[in-house]
Amino acid sequence: MNMKSLIVLFGLMVSATGCVSAPVKSDVPPIAEGVYGVLLAESYFAKGEYHGAAQWYFREAERYKDKRLAKLAMDNALSARDMELTQKAHALWSEFELTEQETQQRDRIGLLLSIYAQDHDAMADYAKSYFDEKSSVEEKERLLGWISRLPDRDRVWHTMMRLSKLFKDDDTFRDYWYAYTIVYSRLLIESEGYQRPAMMMSAFVEVHADIEAKTVLSMWLMSLEEYEQAENYLVEVVEVDSENPEALNALGYLYVEQNKNLDKAEVLLEKALSLSKEFHIQDSYGWLQYKKGDYERAEQYLKAALNEKFDVEIAIHLAELYHVTNKGALANELVERLNKDFADHPKWLKERDRIIGLEKK
Repeated sequence: MNMKSLIVLFGLMVSATGCVSAPVKSDVPPIAEGVYGVLLAESYFAKGEYHGAAQWYFREAERYKDKRLAKLAMDNALSARDMELTQKAHALWSEFELTEQETQQRDRIGLLLSIYAQDHDAMADYAKSYFDEKSSVEEKERLLGWISRLPDRDRVWHTMMRLSKLFKDDDTFRDYWYAYTIVYSRLLIESEGYQRPAMMMSAFVEVHADIEAKTVLSMWLMSLEEYEQAENYLVEVVEVDSENPEALNALGYLYVEQNKNLDKAEVLLEKALSLSKEFHIQDSYGWLQYKKGDYERAEQYLKAALNEKFDVEIAIHLAELYHVTNKGALANELVERLNKDFADHPKWLKERDRIIGLEKK
């Protein structure tokens, strides 16, 4: 599964909650004639009342020290999302002699329980036991897909971080952690800004020296006005990959935002444009022309970028240009659209008073 597919997948899954399918119907007969508890458990199971089934299976499993009933108790408790009972049934089932396949299932359930409990030592132990060099990508993706559907997004992210650190050289764990970081960060940026996303991506690049991740991180750092750190990352990326339009654009835009090295910024952005005509690169080049005082070219590129996508930052750039060039009516149209479409966006909240104030000058 490639990275774009992962990011799309997490975008669809990040708000989901369900995670465990119903257990397979038991074919275990009562282990002794007249064992009322087992019959009652079967009755609850038949009605889809997994919590009741789990309670009675566990009670009889303890009473008769029965491995099969312990397994049924665990499966039903997990389906009922009763983690405390799942833990008890898992511990009981683990006391029995298990086959190789059962041992794998024990470790998988133990890993899930440790994730719920945020027991990091147990998580590491179960993960090391469950995943080895024979583990398939499908097995890893199945577990990571389950984790991604947990409702607590912070817990999901921290779990993926720990697994990726534990298996540092494993591409599957790395890719899932990065994809989830991107998707979760998009939600956070809309609601609270760039601080937490930048911290999360910083944690990722500390473990994985990934060019794409460093480029994304640098953009978020720029939004936080942490220009020096952003520049250090981008210079490093461009040195490694001088044909990377995203990194070239980001470094050029960083210089434009600081109103320094504008000639160098023009070289970087012209090269980025020769490699990609993406709207955000056109915006960067248009903003550079604005800073240089070439308002005609600035309007040309900023309008082209905004026509491709009505982005909050591009709209702010063009609104400022319109005010400066005495096109107040056009500027006001953009302000109205920004107030309508991005009323709570952190970037617009930060810039709104300044942009509106330009009309009075």
